[in-house]
Amino acid sequence: MYIIYESIRLDDPRLQHVERYGDNWMYSVSYIAPENQNNVDLTSLNAVILTDEVAKASRFSAVNMIAYDGHIKFRLMDGGATDLFPSYSLDNPADDPSKKTLYKLTETDIANTVEFLRTMMSLELANHYAGLTASQQSEYAAKRQQVQAEIDSLHDILSAHRLLHNRFEAECHNHQRAAEELGSPMWDLSEPGLEIRLGAPRDTSDPDVIQDH
Repeated sequence: MYIIYESIRLDDPRLQHVERYGDNWMYSVSYIAPENQNNVDLTSLNAVILTDEVAKASRFSAVNMIAYDGHIKFRLMDGGATDLFPSYSLDNPADDPSKKTLYKLTETDIANTVEFLRTMMSLELANHYAGLTASQQSEYAAKRQQVQAEIDSLHDILSAHRLLHNRFEAECHNHQRAAEELGSPMWDLSEPGLEIRLGAPRDTSDPDVIQDH
């Protein structure tokens, strides 16, 4: 079983039976083996369960769609590569696994990546509002619904990166910023002055957390 949750210290006891799969923005994707699923309190982690396909597509979440036209570079010898691209490894056995090769994301890859980004943003939105007072939650309820509607309507990776940039202050690639004439990344989930993240997770004590999108 794969889960996504806001990144915490790697030595946190709640992660004792959790295997880190990857970090994306301020969130972690991890795997829990079947024999350990009863030993992990998903509620304490505020975790959301992901399908295997969506969890693995998290590896594509920061792909530069403009500069590389939906391609990524990878080595077959890299950890997890044969899991992500089993058909490639079987169809191209003569390729040097130590050299990088190009892979173009399929429609399925893109759909799973968008679903992952939707899930991550929805979780961040929920976490943000959970930290507000009851009066603030009531005051900005319409804003929350608006942002969630924008998340739910995402249809491609570029639009997901644009929303991360404009709402969640997760700066997108410079190529997209230039092509779409985007301004500075914005934190705009409720009142702009409430809990500005400045690209940092709520728990900033973990040096292994990847903070850049």
